[in-house]
Amino acid sequence: MTEVRIRNVEPWIVAAIHKIAKQNGRSMENEIKEALHKLAGADKKKWILRLRRGRNKIQKKYGILSDSTPEIRAEREEW
Repeated sequence: MTEVRIRNVEPWIVAAIHKIAKQNGRSMENEIKEALHKLAGADKKKWILRLRRGRNKIQKKYGILSDSTPEIRAEREEW
């Protein structure tokens, strides 16, 4: 893992994170990691929702498509 250092953080921010961490039963380091994890995952969640909407739109237009995996495997085996 990579180590990250943040300098010149205002004392009120540190105090707030410390309070939140204590309420959640975590260390400040783990609380900050959790916040960073959520922040980094927000874009991923946005794409997942966008893909789901696209899939739902296709299903609405064409219905639920059958799973073609068995046919693809059978065709590969014939080669």
